[in-house]
Amino acid sequence: MSVFSVPPVTEIRASFQHKPESYEIDLHPTRQAILKIRKKLIANLASLTCDIPNSNNNWKWVLMSAEEYLLSQCRQHGIDPNSKVKVKLGKETGKIFARPIVKPAGIYEAPETDNVAKVHIAESKHNRASANFTHYSHTNLACVLDILDAVPVALVTHIYPDEDDAHQASALEMLQALEKRFATLRATDVSKITDLFDAPYDTGGTIDEYLRRQNGCIKKLRDTKYAFNMDMAVLKCVHHMELLPQLTLQVRTWNAMPEEEHTWANFASFFTDAMQTLHYEEATLADAGIHNPSTTAVANLAHANSDHQALLLEHQAHLAALQQQIATLTASTLKNQSTVPPKTITVDAQTFAGSTVDTKSLVEIIKDTIIQQSKSSNSNRNRTSTRNDTSRTSTTTRASRKYSNNNYCWTHGADIHHNHTSATCEHRSDGHQADATIDNRKGGSTKNLKLLRPNSNSS
Repeated sequence: MSVFSVPPVTEIRASFQHKPESYEIDLHPTRQAILKIRKKLIANLASLTCDIPNSNNNWKWVLMSAEEYLLSQCRQHGIDPNSKVKVKLGKETGKIFARPIVKPAGIYEAPETDNVAKVHIAESKHNRASANFTHYSHTNLACVLDILDAVPVALVTHIYPDEDDAHQASALEMLQALEKRFATLRATDVSKITDLFDAPYDTGGTIDEYLRRQNGCIKKLRDTKYAFNMDMAVLKCVHHMELLPQLTLQVRTWNAMPEEEHTWANFASFFTDAMQTLHYEEATLADAGIHNPSTTAVANLAHANSDHQALLLEHQAHLAALQQQIATLTASTLKNQSTVPPKTITVDAQTFAGSTVDTKSLVEIIKDTIIQQSKSSNSNRNRTSTRNDTSRTSTTTRASRKYSNNNYCWTHGADIHHNHTSATCEHRSDGHQADATIDNRKGGSTKNLKLLRPNSNSS
């Protein structure tokens, strides 16, 4: 085929891989059946080479609006379709991002010049433009004829009462009309899609499966021109990540990023990397034979209806056995040390509902409780003993002195060992005053005071 030759419509239709019978519909088409027509035709056009400027070397653009073509080019070149960069590329500098424009060449008018080269160039441009438009017209008609073969006449008549209008329409307009008439989602359909999008991350799946699910919902809602806010969609997905305990730090990092970077493309890339890093770390720990407690916590939360119940029952069984041991240990520890009866330690299993505390941690908690109770009991015993000693020593004294010194102890009174004073006392009562002396007892013991001297009345 020469540079400016154009294949006829029949040749173009024959080159299509998908024939109308592979996507024909009945009188009551489903949304999926209508959308399948466009999908098959675009696949046909993608297989044909196009040398028209900005065509990306194929004819898919024939069935795309300017906006749809721009979005497809952005995705192909790794540019977020929702970014401001996309708009700039489409309207200002991005030639490959603009849908090809094909116009009739009109009547050729030779330039008024004696320069043969210029005349030849002008004629060549006109012939090229004419061939491009003719090729576009043939390709468009080939698509229209395939659509008419796949769609019942009764349905076409709803859109184009006049058959000539149908043959003169563009394939893009015909598909848009069919989709608007027969493929519009009902309110219940939209509700189902949004409910699926709002569903939390499935911890039994992968991040790739989650992103595919969300992408599918977004595409369906966009295809129906549903009012869909992408910024709100990203926020919803970030909330899904917040519900995963193992991603707490990663979510904080994401939230600290500039707001303009909170795009869908960045979200997908960021959390895919985060998940892959976590899986790598867990695999490394497993290979080294190291247990990762955070993984256990996540698993317990993810299987709250099964594993968590089993864990709770296991805790309860351990608690019952430990309570019996504690009762015996407490009685043995406090025997003959206090008149205060030992307390029974009870641990409510509900405290651990929703917890992943292991048995070892429970034992440590209970040990601490025993120690605190022992200290409390010993303190009560000392206070009781002190009160008894005080009341006894205040009335009971020796008949004569045992030590030849004037030492005094706030707890034990007078006539005590040479090394014994309030400051050096090794067995102090509660409230013991270390600086109490015989001349300033500070309310201390009066035991054996009269043995020192008759006028020892300081208080």
